[in-house]
Formats: sequence, structure tokens, C-alpha cells
Amino acid sequence: RYTQWDEGDRGHELYDHDADPRELTNLADNPEYAEIVKELTATLRPAIESTFPSNGKTPELKPALWAPNLTEP
Repeated sequence: RYTQWDEGDRGHELYDHDADPRELTNLADNPEYAEIVKELTATLRPAIESTFPSNGKTPELKPALWAPNLTEP
């Protein structure tokens, strides 16, 4: 699984779920995985661009409404 925050500026994570199903070892900065990170970043970028509004701003989130019988976590 590969994840980026703010185009990688706030960090990124890469995990091998076969070898590390609990995601304990972040491989994103491991030189052995640099090419994989590069490929995944190239795949992720168009998906991000097509998902967010063209103005680049994400919609403001509204507070969640809770059912009366539930409590906030």
C-alpha cells in the first residue's frame, strides 16, 4: 500500500502487505524501493488530479451527525 500526504510533502508510506500485513515497516524511503515509489507516485498523481476540484481546494467538511444512541469515538 502506498500513501502520500500533500503530494508527499507531509510524508509518504509504502508497505508490503505480503511480508508486513500489520504495516510495521515503512519502505517508502528505502533506496531498494525507490523505483516502486516513483512508479506508484506517477500512477497516483493523475488519480488525485481527477478526484479533486479544478480549483485545487477540497470541499469543507461538515461535522458528523451522530445517531442518538451512539457516542463520539
